[in-house]
Amino acid sequence: MKTSGKCSSVPRPSSRFVCSSALLAFALFLCLGVFAAKNNGANSRCIRLKARTIKTSATLSVQPAKSLSTDKGPRYYIVQRSQRVSKKWREELAALSHRVVGYLPDDALVLEASPQQLSRISRLKGACWVGHYLPEYKISPSLGRLTELRHAGVTSAKEVCSLLVSVFPGCDVSSVISAIESVGGRVESFFPGSLRSHLKMNAEKGRIPAIARLEEVEWIEQFHPFVLAGRVRTEPLIAEPDIQVQIINAPQVWERGLTGAGQVVAICDTGLDVGVNGTPMHDDFEGRIEAAYALGRPDLWNDPDGHGTHVAGTAVGNGTFSDGEFRAPAYESRLVFQSGYVSDEDPLGGVPVNLYDLFEQVYSETPARIHSNSWGSPDRSAYSLFSFQVDEFVWEHKDFLLVFAAGNDGVDADGDGVIDPGSLYSPATAKNCIAVGASENVRSSGGLSQYTWGLLGLLSGRWSANPIGDDLLSDNENGMAAFSSRGPCLDGRIKPDLVAPGTDIISCRSQDPQGKQATKLLSWGVYNDYYVYMGGTSMAAPAVGSCAALVRQFYVDVKGVSNPSAALLKATLINGAAEMSPGQYGTGPYREMPAAPNSAEGWGRIDLKRSLYPDEPAELLFVDDTQGLEAGQSETYRYVVGDSDVPFRATMTYSDFPASPAAAIALVNDLDMTVTA
Repeated sequence: MKTSGKCSSVPRPSSRFVCSSALLAFALFLCLGVFAAKNNGANSRCIRLKARTIKTSATLSVQPAKSLSTDKGPRYYIVQRSQRVSKKWREELAALSHRVVGYLPDDALVLEASPQQLSRISRLKGACWVGHYLPEYKISPSLGRLTELRHAGVTSAKEVCSLLVSVFPGCDVSSVISAIESVGGRVESFFPGSLRSHLKMNAEKGRIPAIARLEEVEWIEQFHPFVLAGRVRTEPLIAEPDIQVQIINAPQVWERGLTGAGQVVAICDTGLDVGVNGTPMHDDFEGRIEAAYALGRPDLWNDPDGHGTHVAGTAVGNGTFSDGEFRAPAYESRLVFQSGYVSDEDPLGGVPVNLYDLFEQVYSETPARIHSNSWGSPDRSAYSLFSFQVDEFVWEHKDFLLVFAAGNDGVDADGDGVIDPGSLYSPATAKNCIAVGASENVRSSGGLSQYTWGLLGLLSGRWSANPIGDDLLSDNENGMAAFSSRGPCLDGRIKPDLVAPGTDIISCRSQDPQGKQATKLLSWGVYNDYYVYMGGTSMAAPAVGSCAALVRQFYVDVKGVSNPSAALLKATLINGAAEMSPGQYGTGPYREMPAAPNSAEGWGRIDLKRSLYPDEPAELLFVDDTQGLEAGQSETYRYVVGDSDVPFRATMTYSDFPASPAAAIALVNDLDMTVTA
């Protein structure tokens, strides 16, 4: 097998592996600041931004600098190279300017420079286009074009928008806040980051152009509050044993001694059971809580909603109240819980807008290296500032795996019997997380198993057309849940990454009095005092987080890897995933999904056994590289496949540098893997 392109150097394994077949999982890392996008050739030059595409050429073109700020200091410019950006060229630009602040596709860098420096930069060998970073580049298309905002009608101009604003690194944030408020914005909070500072603010729509004209402002997008990725009301129905763990083949790895012991999983959600009010904790968690944080209410992390307890049970519950029947894949893992509950109207109000802080609390204060989240912002498959924060944190903490629910916005709006694309939540659209969709569970009774999708969405009409409308919710393990948000991302990247069963999932019921009542009204059905049914990508995501804990235990306890990377865990889960194509409606006009990978199932449904213990004569081989290569370098690996009847599967994942918020393409380092026989 040969890997080519801009991939990192990998410690070379033995030159030959004699085996009947091999499952390969690669985790690759890139050097900080190597912005290396694929060059599309000099004859079709452009710079691809979310707001617009700038057509350039291979001959030098310098756009006149415009004074857009009363500040006489440096400005921000875009410089495009005629070839792929290299580390040397980036260093040359950095030496000629104040700082290089980001990469834009194709082959362009954003930098801060004075007009005098810009003159020297334009003469740098390889520079083919230089232009000012204009206000119209800074506004998310979801808010409207700059010209539309400038000429908005009186009514629409007065509409107040909740916004997230990215500020260029190195700026004086207090001065930026003052400038924003001077043009009519109201800043609610700001949070610094190692790469970018962000602001949350309110402003009338008509004020957005003035904010965009502030030189220090890099990007403006609409703020959507976080929502839970699982909630449907029903009445109690008959129950039968839970089989989610059976579908993902957890029992087969339990038999090998992998139960999550020694691993710690972190969850941020509405709360956990009774919290610290003196009542004994739900027995499925008792004695295994590593730490708990109250983010939304002072000193209170109980669960008045029920969602968080159910999610936690799916991730680490040991099934004590069910004699082990309803246990999580990693049922001996310990738990870190962050409660974001504020009120019934704002169940996630305590989750900080600065997600970097959310993850840092867990990373620095606990041993948890897996963080599962069953919520997101309904950003319609966009790479948002929340996605940026996820990529930023993993880039700087490459052993921290983040799992996010893909969302529950799947809909057949055009009534053609196929779920529409492009409904992902952010930050599931981040590059460095695992985005999880929901496949169907398999039940003949209990929960909502006897409901059809048409009946479930009767009021909204989301799934009224057949074959979806008449299909049962939980009758085919190779079918997708209709509500599961589909990709692709707006920049074309495949998401979700993986799926797990997410319909009619039995898990822990909050014993908090309010939470117990809430689950009676809002769950998919009550099993008994200690367990309830729920459905959503909320229920699929913690199952994947739990599986990741078993994979991590495998590498630590079985393979002797002291601190496996998040990329290696992700690669291993993807490598063993079971393809569900064509789905449950056949290969005709209602086909759910093409061959994997695709934007319904990603790379497939979790299969723990195939990921860790593939059937002989296959074996798992892996490389976890931490060195990295520069742009244009490659590495080669050679293996011997002894039996071509067993598939050879090779998976490469890597943690990528966070994208510039204005970039239309989120990939910064674009790696290719080529397999040759």
